[in-house]
Amino acid sequence: MRDSTKRPFILSHERFVLELDFDQRSVEGTAELTIQPLQDKLADIRLNCRQCKVKRAFVNDVSVEFTHKDAICELSLDDDADITHHQAYKSKYLSAIREADEGELSITLPEGCIQPLSDSDARKLETFDNAVESPDVLDDSATPTASTLEKPATGSTTTEATVTYTPITIRVHYTIDNPREGLVFIDPDQDTAPYRYQHVYTVNQPLPGATRSWVPCIDRISERCTWDMEFIVPQRMVTSIPGQDEDMMQLDDEEDMVVVCSGEVIEQVVHPVDPTKKIVHYSLPVPISAPNIGFAIGPFEMIKLTPAQLQDELLTAELDEEQQHCLMAEIDMLSNIYAFALPGHLDDLSMTCSFLMHALHFYNQNYSSYQFTDYKVVFVEDTWCDAAASASLAICSSHLLHSPDIIDQIYHTRWVLSAALARQWFGVYISPKAWPDIWLMCGVANFMASQFIKRHLGNNEYRLRMKRDIDLCCSLDVNRAPLYNQALPFPLDPEDLDFIELKSPLVLYMLDKRMCKGGNSLGLSRVLPKLVVSAMSGEIAQNAISTHHFLKLCRKVSGYDTRVFAEQWIYKSGCPKFTFSFHFNRKRMVVEFYMRQENTNSKAGADQIDYLATPTFTGSLTARIHEADGTPYEHILDINNMAHKFEVQFNTKYKRIRRNTKRFLAKQAAAAAAVADEDPENEDEPTGILGIIPNLGLGMPVFEDVTQKQEWRIAEWGQDEEDTTGAASATFDWIRLDAEFEWVCVMEFQQPDYMWAAQLTKDRDVVAQYEAVGALKRMPSLQTSTSLLRALLDPKCFYKIRMDAAYALSTCATPGLNWVGLLQLNKMFQKRFCFPLPASYMDTDSDIPITPAIPKPNNFSNLHDYFLQKAAVVAFSQVRDEHGNTPLRVRQFLLDLLKYNDNTGNEFSDNYYVSTLISALGDALIPSPDSHEEPQHLNAEDEQLLEAAKAEIERFRTLDYVVPSYHNVVTISCLQTITKFMLNGLTPVDPSLFLYYTRYGNYVGVRCSAFDSLIIICGLTNNELVRYYFNVIKTDPSVCVSHYVARSMLAWLGLAMKEKFEVAQNGTIEEFAEEEGRVVIEDEQARLQRMAQQRQLQEGIEGLRRRFESNSELQKNMWEMLTSAENLSHLDHCTRKYLLQLCEYMYKPIDSGLKVTIRMPPTQGQEVKDIPAEQPPPTILRISVPKPQPPPDNAQVADEPKTPKTPKKSVVRIKTQPTKVIPVSPPPSSTTSPEPTRPSKTSFQPELTGMPTDQAKDCRRILGKLQKNRAALLFVQPVDEALDGAPDYYKIIKEPMDIGTVKAKLDRNIYNSFDEFEKDIRLIFSNCYIYNRPGTYVYNEGQSLESVFDDELQKLRGVEEMQNMTIVEGPTSMDNSLTPNTDDTLVEKTDMEKCAAILSHVMENQHAFEFLRPVDPIKQGIPGYFQVIKEPMDLGTIKAKLTNNEYADPRQFDYDVRLVFKNCYTFNPPNTYVYGEAQKLEHEYKREWRQWFGEKRKAEEEIFSTPPTSEPRMEPAPRKEGSRGADMTGSNRRRCLRILEKLWVHASSEPFRHPVDAIAVPNYHDLIKRPMDLSTIRSKLENEQYATISDFERDVRQIFWNCYRFNDLSSPISQQAKVLEKYFNEIWAHKYGIHNRLEGSDLELARKVISKLRTHDAAFIFIEPVDTTMVPDYLSIVTQPIDLRTISEKLESGQYNSLQQIDADLRLMFNNCYTYNSPVMFAHEQGKKLEKYYNNSSREMKNRINAQATGVTITLPAPTKPKSKKKKRT
Repeated sequence: MRDSTKRPFILSHERFVLELDFDQRSVEGTAELTIQPLQDKLADIRLNCRQCKVKRAFVNDVSVEFTHKDAICELSLDDDADITHHQAYKSKYLSAIREADEGELSITLPEGCIQPLSDSDARKLETFDNAVESPDVLDDSATPTASTLEKPATGSTTTEATVTYTPITIRVHYTIDNPREGLVFIDPDQDTAPYRYQHVYTVNQPLPGATRSWVPCIDRISERCTWDMEFIVPQRMVTSIPGQDEDMMQLDDEEDMVVVCSGEVIEQVVHPVDPTKKIVHYSLPVPISAPNIGFAIGPFEMIKLTPAQLQDELLTAELDEEQQHCLMAEIDMLSNIYAFALPGHLDDLSMTCSFLMHALHFYNQNYSSYQFTDYKVVFVEDTWCDAAASASLAICSSHLLHSPDIIDQIYHTRWVLSAALARQWFGVYISPKAWPDIWLMCGVANFMASQFIKRHLGNNEYRLRMKRDIDLCCSLDVNRAPLYNQALPFPLDPEDLDFIELKSPLVLYMLDKRMCKGGNSLGLSRVLPKLVVSAMSGEIAQNAISTHHFLKLCRKVSGYDTRVFAEQWIYKSGCPKFTFSFHFNRKRMVVEFYMRQENTNSKAGADQIDYLATPTFTGSLTARIHEADGTPYEHILDINNMAHKFEVQFNTKYKRIRRNTKRFLAKQAAAAAAVADEDPENEDEPTGILGIIPNLGLGMPVFEDVTQKQEWRIAEWGQDEEDTTGAASATFDWIRLDAEFEWVCVMEFQQPDYMWAAQLTKDRDVVAQYEAVGALKRMPSLQTSTSLLRALLDPKCFYKIRMDAAYALSTCATPGLNWVGLLQLNKMFQKRFCFPLPASYMDTDSDIPITPAIPKPNNFSNLHDYFLQKAAVVAFSQVRDEHGNTPLRVRQFLLDLLKYNDNTGNEFSDNYYVSTLISALGDALIPSPDSHEEPQHLNAEDEQLLEAAKAEIERFRTLDYVVPSYHNVVTISCLQTITKFMLNGLTPVDPSLFLYYTRYGNYVGVRCSAFDSLIIICGLTNNELVRYYFNVIKTDPSVCVSHYVARSMLAWLGLAMKEKFEVAQNGTIEEFAEEEGRVVIEDEQARLQRMAQQRQLQEGIEGLRRRFESNSELQKNMWEMLTSAENLSHLDHCTRKYLLQLCEYMYKPIDSGLKVTIRMPPTQGQEVKDIPAEQPPPTILRISVPKPQPPPDNAQVADEPKTPKTPKKSVVRIKTQPTKVIPVSPPPSSTTSPEPTRPSKTSFQPELTGMPTDQAKDCRRILGKLQKNRAALLFVQPVDEALDGAPDYYKIIKEPMDIGTVKAKLDRNIYNSFDEFEKDIRLIFSNCYIYNRPGTYVYNEGQSLESVFDDELQKLRGVEEMQNMTIVEGPTSMDNSLTPNTDDTLVEKTDMEKCAAILSHVMENQHAFEFLRPVDPIKQGIPGYFQVIKEPMDLGTIKAKLTNNEYADPRQFDYDVRLVFKNCYTFNPPNTYVYGEAQKLEHEYKREWRQWFGEKRKAEEEIFSTPPTSEPRMEPAPRKEGSRGADMTGSNRRRCLRILEKLWVHASSEPFRHPVDAIAVPNYHDLIKRPMDLSTIRSKLENEQYATISDFERDVRQIFWNCYRFNDLSSPISQQAKVLEKYFNEIWAHKYGIHNRLEGSDLELARKVISKLRTHDAAFIFIEPVDTTMVPDYLSIVTQPIDLRTISEKLESGQYNSLQQIDADLRLMFNNCYTYNSPVMFAHEQGKKLEKYYNNSSREMKNRINAQATGVTITLPAPTKPKSKKKKRT
């Protein structure tokens, strides 16, 4: 997971004993941890322990010292700090979280407690392990050891570390008083909740971090061990009857106290001292991490679900004998399920959990067997979330319980319980390998649950709910991080995973579809069982799987290449939004589809979208065309581009088919009769009789009888001579895109309304019907209303489609359509759910076609009719006239339904139906929010109706208090409706109405609804109410309500910036600021509009801040909530993060300009940035183009450094641009400093000229490449010390920079040249390397991104060099013979080659950009340049002359180079930018000249007098062969310096150029005793501190050794070290290798042999030199130490001239091992193993050694492939 370092020990077992006191809300506990040390220098053990008061600590029964420090509880700021210092507070809080993750409790180990494991102890341990079959039979005093982990059942915790030390036992005694985190005590309250039962349970939120709150442990998902758990609790709980005095208390029946815990119960005995208590012992033999341990204790009632209950249900007569035996065997393997609930809920418990055995059987049958002995589900009160999964246990909310008469709760309960059971496989038994892999656990568990729901509730329910989830996912996937999110917050709260829980199963569903379609398997149904089996067999270390392993297994099982899919859907964010249109080409007889796609992230309201957003989604999409003859034809569209035109063949012979003929109607009737009895759940598309697919509603009198058709106003498509829709002669019926339902996408498809109607009435797929209803809702007409009515009335149509059709009918109930939708709704409702009325009531002269109603008594035995009845009520409330009001008769109709509702004789509850009636009536009384007309005054009739409605709602509210409804749903609806009335001025605002319902003791849903109403109506402006909110957050017994209030306060901020409030709960709250790093790219077309939106939202935020800045009492209360000593221990992570976000949005921090990000609703989502204000012109100008000043603090584009800078002289230059060129080096600005001119006297600020268009285009392209790279996540916006967890960042980094700031400067044309742009990009990486230590994630990401930038620059530089050659006269190509070699010192060079090398280094220097090309006086605005400079010169011209062999000797070359500097100093005054760049470049040039030519040239005055004409001969210094021990002479020193320079400029040398920052990496010097870097080596070289070249070589190699030791070998920084080491070996071998060193096939063979040895299991003690600090006597015994690393280095640096020498060194290594280690020692045994392997694997090497010794030549056949390729190249 997020383990920063590997622990020097292994936790193998933990045992704890808890004694709970319910009356005092306290716990007394003992935790005993068995630790297996991995080294004998272990000084202390750090454990996670919060909220506990540690009394004593023991190690192996010896009392020891300990330190208990909870950094979170010790947060403190200065006394004068106030609410404006919230950023500093957050920074300290995040730092405290990271510190606490390492362990709050530090236990000092006594000396000598860690002892090596003797042979006799090992044998005893082995005998003990063999004697013990199962950990659950261990005696309490037995100490489990690490050997337990090697058993098959616990194979997931095996480790490669060798057990060489005896285990140690750590015992901690502690107490907990009145816990606020981790444990929840539920107590009765004699005043408000006397009916409650005492019970206690654990919560596993946040994850991880909760378990440490009640037991000392290692609270990490990656740390697994076995468990023993004992609980000391009262035997029984005494309950009292409310209303009695304590002295006269009447005792009710005593309830047995039940302990439900993870694992299996071992025993339950009476306490030996106190008989009123009992001891319950649980054991968990399967290794599980601490966050997955939980328990609940209370007077629970229990039911037992056994596999035998499935036999009667599953064994049917249709199965033969063999199938029955197989099924019986499967059922017998199932575990028992135990369900627990508080007294009084036994019947509800049975109804709620009866299906769980079916779910367990489904999971066992499809995804491998259940891994625990049994499964327990316990229902408790006031939970944080609906269900929390622990090992073999799910702690669920009692709100999920329901009686048999409740209908609406069934689906939600079964989904939650199914998902909780599925998490036992993925989430508990199998865990994520890394923190970002959590998405995989969420996705797989929910995928399993959805497959069970499909089996349990039917395919239609499954597909329709999935479609709605897809729509919701696409609407929310705006400005989101990818599923595999490197910036996922730590720790996690349930709401942090809401979106991941939604999207991840949908992505896995897509993957499953593509695997089945593109592979050769059954998809995930084969992958998931393999994962479980691999975990059971121990093949998966720690039972932890990664995303990479999962995808690799998918490829292996199915053959489908998942890489492209993963890159688009897992590692990048967003969902595709497809826009399709079609055109029938009659000439070519093809259907042309026009497709365009975009990412949902492009809908963000900011200037940019997430840089990790998938640019293009690819895959195949099925287009199904239902042609005119009734035949569906499927076509596969391969999507590979953002926009494309597809052509598919039209199969039917084109002709106009009349659909209003008798023959056509006869065919439809026949088809309807043929499919009347078909199963509506059948997935296959029915084939119509005579080529016609039957319509919904065919054969129903409403659509056949002429009289009824007139009464219902039926209007069919294309059967009216006046119909102009074109339906009568349409070419095809309808077109269905993504017919296989394989994409998570938004599909916008344009087809006529009659085609949508055909899709609704003829396509049997519920998803197709759902899409058609959604489209027809936006196309109201008479024919649309009829099509919707067909779906509404036909019982074969899925009930939820019928509900949607009812909602859609309300859009056809408009005056323009003569209220046809209302008429049809009314007739349907009257016919089904009301008593028939006399004709006099039915005939009305009113324009509104609705009649009075006397509803029948409710009868919900037909569930489809029940949901249809509710939907019709909602549809009536949505009817609106032209003024946005619901007609009076409709409002009266809804009031009558509520008033005369009768549930007599109904076996089901009408609670939810009454709740729907109240909400519908309230909505009908409120004008439509979409209406732009002024609200009209109510007339007397309206007033009377409103008063009657309010009285009826009040009656139901009062009645629900006396006779509570299920979950008080009626009260909740009444409160929400009253809130709407108050917001719309229909009722006076009265907050006291809601205060009563917020008290503890009311149902949680009622309390939350009441708090919503209070906050929406009063906001945070009433200080007394806010003080009450804070008190609830801090002290309320229900933690669930505390969190909800804090979240609602934060949600109100979004409402406060809108003109109209929405009553619906705002689900658009920004996740905790540390969750998502986001960056966006530019959308040029909408940029101005988005900037306006940003300004508006920014003004809203500023207005919000101004609104609260004067409320000192609110500031004081909020700051006290965060900082007081009492609250520091009471506030949990979830509540604290909400309060900190409140501070961020309401108060501007005093130390920096805050960059606020608020996620608004998806259609308006945007990232809010500070908008720079207009800048005043600079006070000092050298030319008329001003250099922009930094924006003020309150209008920053990006965060600026906190420390003030010394103002510099504002001198601005114009960039030279003779042609399109890309600079070679990083630094800024121009070629020359022109003559100063006066600024313009106009009142307007001069516009920024910026860089030329071609360079700006290249900048944008490179910036886009950087933004799209995955490594750019951490560099896209300014560092926030608090949110990013980077304390003191701006004290260390004086010039901060980020990609967002670069883009903003680029957009505003601030950059005058490409090099300014490049300098800022380089500054980003430089800051990264300064602040972050090498090997950290941020450091490695910076290197990865810099390599991308370097690659892009390299491509452009190639273009530039060719263009530079066209500036001057001469050939445009360079002679390759004069091109400087990439390795300048590998061969001796001529004088001109040396000049070329010098020029190459000078032109690549960062200060050379201003001198690369000739000065252009016109473009640069310096027309007098050639009047001053008579002999112009530039480096490009020098390069051309050098290429054309125009220099006779180096002095002429030297003269021209110095002429460049002389011209610059002549034209530009001192202290200008260009003058300074020339000085720096001249210094570098002099250094390069001395390096190549020494001091053999005349003085500078002579050189500049006249060009030299003589041709002195300069002989190169003779090359001298040196050995490894050669002295460091002057010649060798120069060679070493050149080697060092080559290493310095290498692309992989960046991490190794400077010493490691001890502050940034505090533990570096603890591990690395001899740090080394390139700058230190340079200093030692220049100061002549090396006596021999071997000393120099040793220091260079020390850099690589340190890197490999401190960093993981697979880390990016280690990979860079390997590349640099290889480069060094090549140079060193060329310079100092022996003359006849190994080469060719012998060298490759030696490398192969050494590589094999290094990867052998027994080689780990031979890979590196022996550490003589740990083995001080080693060199006294072994005089010639050698190891595999040293041998490899000697081989690569050219120190071997024969294979025999290598063999001799390897033999010496083995002999050294045998000399120092006795035969019984482990190292001796490993040496023998490795030597045996060497003897067996090096036969070819031995043959060559023997052949060389005897003089026999062995000819090896050359491989044919490379040879043929070489011939082709020649």
